[in-house]
Amino acid sequence: KRCKKCANTHSSCPECSQQDSNKMDLILNIPVGIEDGEVLYIKDYPFKIANQNLQVNIYSDHHDSFSRHGSDILYTHTISLVDALRGFSHEITHLDGRKVVVSSNQVLTPDSNIRVKGEGMVDHRHHSHPNGDLIVNFNIEFPNNFKSFKDEICRS
Repeated sequence: KRCKKCANTHSSCPECSQQDSNKMDLILNIPVGIEDGEVLYIKDYPFKIANQNLQVNIYSDHHDSFSRHGSDILYTHTISLVDALRGFSHEITHLDGRKVVVSSNQVLTPDSNIRVKGEGMVDHRHHSHPNGDLIVNFNIEFPNNFKSFKDEICRS
C-alpha cells in the first residue's frame, strides 16, 4: 500500500507511519497449487501480538474458462458436431499462456472428456506426487438445420 502524498510504502513514510503505526507491508511466499479456502500460518514475521502466528486465508479468483477439482483443472471446450464425429486437433491456451494440444480420432459424445496427464495443478502438500491433470469436457454444438450440417460435412 503506497502513501497518496509521498508515494512511499507506509513503513518508510514518516507521515504515514505516524498515522498508521499498526500497518506494515509483508511479502509472503504463497505455495504453488494452494487451494481456495486453505489457511497459512506464518510463524516468523516482524511483529507478533501476544505470541500468536499470523493467519492468512487464501481466496482465489473465479476464472471464466477453467475450474479446479483438487489438483485437476477442468476446462470445457466447444466443438462442432462434425469434429465430434470425425475427430479433431485443437490448441487450448492454458492458464499460464502455454498452448496445449487436445486431439481425438474417436467419436465423442456430450459426456466425453479427454485427460491430459500432468497439465493440472501442483499439489503443494505432496511434492513427490506429480501434477494433477487437465480434464477437457466437450460442449458439442449441433447445427440449426440439416442443410448446414450437410454443407459442413461436404467442406471437410
